[in-house]
Amino acid sequence: MEKTLSELIREYKDGGKRNFEKIAEKMNPLIEFYARKLYTWDREDARQEMLLALFLSLEKMKYCRNEGEMLSLSLIHISEPTRLR
Repeated sequence: MEKTLSELIREYKDGGKRNFEKIAEKMNPLIEFYARKLYTWDREDARQEMLLALFLSLEKMKYCRNEGEMLSLSLIHISEPTRLR
C-alpha cells in the first residue's frame, strides 16, 4: 500500500530525507498549478522555485498530524516562496 503524504512527511521529519522525492512527486500537481499561475518566468524555473519552497516548508514544519494540516502549511509556503527567505 502506498504511503500517505502525511506519513511520508512524518518519516522525512524523523530523518528519512530520501522521502523528499516521493513528497515532491505527490505534490507535483499543486506545484505545476502554482508554477503556471503565479510566475511569468520560464516554467521550469518556476517549478524549481516551487520545489525549493516545498523543501524549505518541510524543514520549517514542526508537526504534521494529518493531510489537511500539511497541505495548509505547504500551500502558504509554495504560493509565497519569498516569504521563507
